[in-house]
Amino acid sequence: GLPDVPPLLERLLRRPPARAPPERRQASPAPPLELKRNLWVCVPPKLSQLHYDCDDSLLMQLAGSKTFLLVDPAPLCGLTTYPCTQTLAPLRRESTGRFSLHLGATDASDSATASNFPLASITEPDLKKHPLFCHARVRAVTVPEDAALLLPAYWYHQVSSSCAPSAPNGGLNIAVNYWFSGGGTAAVRHAILRDHLRVRCAPPAV
Repeated sequence: GLPDVPPLLERLLRRPPARAPPERRQASPAPPLELKRNLWVCVPPKLSQLHYDCDDSLLMQLAGSKTFLLVDPAPLCGLTTYPCTQTLAPLRRESTGRFSLHLGATDASDSATASNFPLASITEPDLKKHPLFCHARVRAVTVPEDAALLLPAYWYHQVSSSCAPSAPNGGLNIAVNYWFSGGGTAAVRHAILRDHLRVRCAPPAV
């Protein structure tokens, strides 16, 4: 099974402040770590649309590779993606790779919403609809097999998964990630921005 906490991540999160006196470092108990573990397995090619997560993330690539397109959220570049709140529509799986929209009898005003998917497209941006995107700071990072990526909270990322045709694992792309709260001031600042500066696409409740 997956370890509760990777050793390097545990040392990073539980490292005492450098300015604390030695006696305080020894007396301070290690704070409990709150992590969420995820196993990601897919048959490439697979694309995860542009979004952000509210937690810091450590991703470890076990098979295949992933390419991240990143948008820097600081200082206001996260707004260039046009953050919004959208209504979620449930999908019904018909067969492999085939889904159909399934609204059922649920009224749209009662549907769940998501606020971590923006309006702008990172690969085909419409600068007439989203003119601020021309100021976005976009970076591409490829994570090969046996490598890791530390991704701060609130960084927008679109992820494409690939695998070599002759891969010995049946052509699967496999990765593990840990979500955790690093408690950085940048994450707090970005959270406040997204709570107050976004376009609401969900219909108002009646």
